[in-house]
Amino acid sequence: MAVFKERVITVKRFNSGSIKTRWEETYVLPLEERATVLQALQYIYENLDPSIAFEYSCRYDRCGLCGVEINGRPCLACTAFLNDHRITVAPLSNLTVIRDLVIDREPYEKLLKDELIYYSGEGLTESSNCEEAKAEHHFKPILVPPGLESLLSCVECLCCHAACPKLDSDDTDLTRFAGPLVFLKLAQLHLDPRDLEDRKAQARRLGIEQCTACRRCYCSRGIPLYRLAIETLLR
Repeated sequence: MAVFKERVITVKRFNSGSIKTRWEETYVLPLEERATVLQALQYIYENLDPSIAFEYSCRYDRCGLCGVEINGRPCLACTAFLNDHRITVAPLSNLTVIRDLVIDREPYEKLLKDELIYYSGEGLTESSNCEEAKAEHHFKPILVPPGLESLLSCVECLCCHAACPKLDSDDTDLTRFAGPLVFLKLAQLHLDPRDLEDRKAQARRLGIEQCTACRRCYCSRGIPLYRLAIETLLR
């Protein structure tokens, strides 16, 4: 038999089209003992306040869309349990808020596209120009270098961005300092034997050398960002 407990949840809200641009809303709700923050937000939306805005897709640690701050700590709402009677949920720091807990991911998506931070298959030789050869090249099993498998577990939730003290939501020029998520993506490519671009030089151009005195990278999934991503690109 499920055990229900009363929870008090305060949500930091934002709506540029509202009379109150920023405000806090407190909700009291009964939830199962092992309920997650995402389940709490769903309960609020379905039973108490359909105007609340938040994002999610998979509901279990795969899509990265439900990143929020719980009592000041960035985490995934779908894996954060309601261990405390009273909590405060806020949007991720250092990012532009669209509404309530929904943040703007477009600047990162644009940077990844503009800076070609993805594997394009450009390393194929001229003789490998047929579709069959390209398909074989893309899907041929590779020996995974140490650290790459852990880096590939990133779900791009942007919690690391929220925890980075060098970033600010008012500074939209990510080309000066791209932040830990972009450096992680560059480290993924650097360790991938199929990628032939100079990702270390690219990381230096995007400001990775500013990370040398910080070492406060935080990952909601436990990836050791500084050791596996930052140090790999700085060597």
